[in-house]
Amino acid sequence: MKVKICGITTKAALAAAVEAGADFVGFVFFNKSKRNISVEKAKELTEFVPQNVKTVGIFVDEPIESLLKTAEDVGLDIVQLHGNESSDYCKKIGEHIQKIKAIKIIDGEFAQNPCDFSEMPLLLDAQNSGFGEKFDWEKVDLSKIRGREFFVAGGLNCENVVSAIKYFAPFAVDVSSGVETDGIKDIEKIKKFCKTAKGDTANV
Repeated sequence: MKVKICGITTKAALAAAVEAGADFVGFVFFNKSKRNISVEKAKELTEFVPQNVKTVGIFVDEPIESLLKTAEDVGLDIVQLHGNESSDYCKKIGEHIQKIKAIKIIDGEFAQNPCDFSEMPLLLDAQNSGFGEKFDWEKVDLSKIRGREFFVAGGLNCENVVSAIKYFAPFAVDVSSGVETDGIKDIEKIKKFCKTAKGDTANV
């Protein structure tokens, strides 16, 4: 199982994620988020990311020119579109940058049509992302994304990630607040989450 640790803001958290086997590390470029990181700081941190770990920039309805500049300046591998971006918006970004489209689940329904973003992986998240809220798994019509590559987020933590993997059989799991203590990335929780998600329970 692939793992994405999102909301990285410090070298210590990044090192823990990389050492624990995370496949993706996420940097939030949204100034209303408490995990927001500057372009300069993100660029500094990406110097310590090995090639086998993909860097993901999280954007929310960002002007395309600004998104492209940030992606280039930081050297991002992937951009994650976490707002109400349309399929036309995604096309304007171009095919030279890998994209992940986050779709919020509200009352069991997809807030946007997954078919509109057929050329990229999806990320399923709760309505209020970043606050450790879990959406109602059982209400989601998974037939709408059958055969698609997708991430699952929304309230995941060390205790429920195995259940999420069994229920969704996703491409990857995504966590942010679930590996924090008092709003700060917790090194031990990052390690435990990665090992648990990847089935290495003997060493948790």
